[in-house]
Amino acid sequence: MKKLTLTAFLVFCGSIQIQAQVNLFSSTPYTVYYGVIEGGDLKYEQVKGTPYINESFQEAISLNDSISYLIRYDAYKQVMQITEKTSLGQIKVLSPQQSYRFDLVNNNQSYISVTYPSLEKGFGLVIWSNEEGVELIKRQVITFQKGRKGNGGYQLAIPDTFNKVKDSYFIRLKQNGEWIEIPSSKQDFFDFLGADIKKKAKENKLNPSNEEDLIKLIRLRYE
Repeated sequence: MKKLTLTAFLVFCGSIQIQAQVNLFSSTPYTVYYGVIEGGDLKYEQVKGTPYINESFQEAISLNDSISYLIRYDAYKQVMQITEKTSLGQIKVLSPQQSYRFDLVNNNQSYISVTYPSLEKGFGLVIWSNEEGVELIKRQVITFQKGRKGNGGYQLAIPDTFNKVKDSYFIRLKQNGEWIEIPSSKQDFFDFLGADIKKKAKENKLNPSNEEDLIKLIRLRYE
């Protein structure tokens, strides 16, 4: 009877250990596995430029399971590629349909899944936040431009190209609140933040079109 009880206890402990080891690679929906990195029918290696914010994978800790991964953001398809840190092998693609957060190691920034006011989904880069739950994110989008074939005469061939990253900024004023797009024009920006911030921007020579200055102005408004 004692031997039976001990066996049952060991099986129970083993099941707990297996559950503790469950991570994004074994339990996450909205994912696709593939070995060769490409965008469906679009062969990335045949396109000039890159769909990635960083070509190399960055180390990040997932708040979903507290495990360290290597991640790379595909800003064309708006999906996150992840692989296990121990070996750069099989790559998993996470759709922003589900809630994820990746804190970049040695960096005070995070990637989170976002539903934008347009109802489009993607991953936003958190570039500033405070203890009250206010978060400022940068949306990074890369678009694809179809090339053309040359005609052997005056019309030169133009390759398929990934365009440069286009950034836009969004803020939410409380945890799990709605995202609001930060106006891109100066006049609308200061109408959004108020006359006091406009005055401080002028006094400190801060330009909201510069990301560092934008963060300073948001911090002045919400801290």
